[in-house]
Amino acid sequence: MIFLTQQKKFTKPETLGLIIVLLIITTIQIIIVSKFPNFSVPLIIFLSLLAIIIIINKNYIKDTPTTLFIIFLIPLVYLNNFFHYDFRLELISSFPLILIVLLAFSTYLYYGENPQSVKLYTGVPLLLMVFYFIASGILNILEGKNILQVSYQIFQFLLYLLMFPLLYLMKEKRLYFITFYSLLVIVVISSIEYILYNVFIYGQRFVTFQSGFFPIATAILLSYLLYQKRTLNKFIALLLLTIVVTGTIVTLTRTLWFITFIVIILVPLFYLIANKKMTLVKFLFFLLIAIVPFLFIKDTGKNIQINKREMQSVEYRTKSVANPLEDASLLMRVELAFYAFERFLKSPVVGNGLGDYIKYKIFADTTLPQYYMDNTWLYLLWKGGIIGFLLFLWLYVRFIKATYFVLINSPDIRTKYICLGLLAGFLGLSFLGLLSPLLIKYKSNALIAFIFAYVEFERRKLLNPDPIKSSN
Repeated sequence: MIFLTQQKKFTKPETLGLIIVLLIITTIQIIIVSKFPNFSVPLIIFLSLLAIIIIINKNYIKDTPTTLFIIFLIPLVYLNNFFHYDFRLELISSFPLILIVLLAFSTYLYYGENPQSVKLYTGVPLLLMVFYFIASGILNILEGKNILQVSYQIFQFLLYLLMFPLLYLMKEKRLYFITFYSLLVIVVISSIEYILYNVFIYGQRFVTFQSGFFPIATAILLSYLLYQKRTLNKFIALLLLTIVVTGTIVTLTRTLWFITFIVIILVPLFYLIANKKMTLVKFLFFLLIAIVPFLFIKDTGKNIQINKREMQSVEYRTKSVANPLEDASLLMRVELAFYAFERFLKSPVVGNGLGDYIKYKIFADTTLPQYYMDNTWLYLLWKGGIIGFLLFLWLYVRFIKATYFVLINSPDIRTKYICLGLLAGFLGLSFLGLLSPLLIKYKSNALIAFIFAYVEFERRKLLNPDPIKSSN
């Protein structure tokens, strides 16, 4: 465990080396998945182990565990779309991430910290929420529910616990910033991919689950524009923002259109509030901007037939904005929501537990059990009852408050624009949660845990200027 404790400052050459390694490994993994899909999982595992052995033996980069986390988290976020349908493949593809988590936790527990240092602002609700749902899943396994499905759902909640070892390991701003910039690169790559496929190749809808993080990337880039002074940097940020927003539009994901619109309003709104420049006139101006686009949405008067092929076309996706009650996708969500709410009413306090399922009866031709639904908040009520819902809400309220605290108190411009982006972006994701399971699925909780760790890192630094010494 000695190599896990070697926390040394990153130099600029090491930072550049880390970025180059990240881009090389990501590119190789994309090629493997694209060209050798049947052998992609074992090949990626071999690549991961080879990289770990080379980095440790050659001592190319000093902070080994953090380096490995950054190298393997980012590709997993990008490649997640290829594996998430099969829990076994998802677990295997997560092997590098799980290995680092185990090593980090073992070091964290072995050396220990000052008890005061682990009393994190988001720590208590996070632990209560995770252990509550783990207990829920274990009880359902004992009752005979599908052990594979329950394990999959427990795994997703467990990823939230990554915040603790990450906060312990990543004690440098540079490490957090490298990860944020790398994630922005992934979002830009995904945006370009969507533009190429949707506009020039397929001519119809193509989207992957990485699109769920577009609102955060949009918010951070817009925040950067507001805080940045240099013209060249502003131009680059504007170019990247244009690519990401264009990528969002061509996904034909109507919820993302709406959330991106909300985020673009929230960023300057919170910027003015945080800098004490908000006035009643400015607030009313933002309110007017938020209302005006809805005045142009008019019913076309045409029935949109529910046809799976047509559902992915540009015409269907755009017309359905004005005809929501005839939209097949929305009707399928409403149907499952109705059944989930019925299940919630049967056990409103503690829910029905992980592993419980519902089935389509009207708007889909499948009879397979549905363990998830496209609504994070209703999923929490259904599986965890009022208790699970309130624990999750408590966690996110504390995270939002902590992010705002760092935004208004940090003297560092980079910290300010990132926290402004996270504040607006996560409020957008909370709305997205009404029509998506993003906050509890798709391995996105690993990335959310990283963001929680970053905000806790900045918050603790403001409250204690030298947290590293106080924790050793």
